[in-house]
Amino acid sequence: MVKVGVLGANGRVGKLIIDDLKTTKDINLSSVFVRNSLDFSIDPSVLVSTDIKSFLNACDVVIDFSLPEACESLLEACLKTPKPLVIGTTGLNAHQLNLLKQASENMPILYATNMSLGVALLNKLVYQASAALEGFDIEIVEMHHK
Repeated sequence: MVKVGVLGANGRVGKLIIDDLKTTKDINLSSVFVRNSLDFSIDPSVLVSTDIKSFLNACDVVIDFSLPEACESLLEACLKTPKPLVIGTTGLNAHQLNLLKQASENMPILYATNMSLGVALLNKLVYQASAALEGFDIEIVEMHHK
C-alpha cells in the first residue's frame, strides 16, 4: 500500500485528490499538511499536520498543489528527507525553481504547472503548429480558474 501525503489539502485540487484517493486501490491518504487547520472533516486515521517533518514521515510520496511558499518549505525539507514528489503548484520564482532542480537530483519529481488533458493536447498542437509555421510568432494566453 502506497501512503500518500497531500500538501494544499484545503485547495480546490487538493480536495479533489483527497476525494479520488478514497476510492483508489493500493494507494491511501496517510497525511495532509496544513498551515492552520483543515477546512473539512477527514478520516481520523489520516495525520493532519502543521509540521512538515511529521507530515513527510507519515507518507511514501507527496502530492503538492499548494502555494509557492509552501512548496518551497516542502522542497527544503525534502533536501534532508527525500520523497518522490508530484508538484502542480504554480507561480514558483527563480529561487523555488532552483530548489526544485536541486531536489530532483536526489529524488523523483513530476512537476507540471497544469496537468489537465486539455492543456497537454494544446501543448502538442502548438508544438506542431510552430514547426509548420516558420517565421510566425505564436502567443498563448492562459485564463486561470477563479
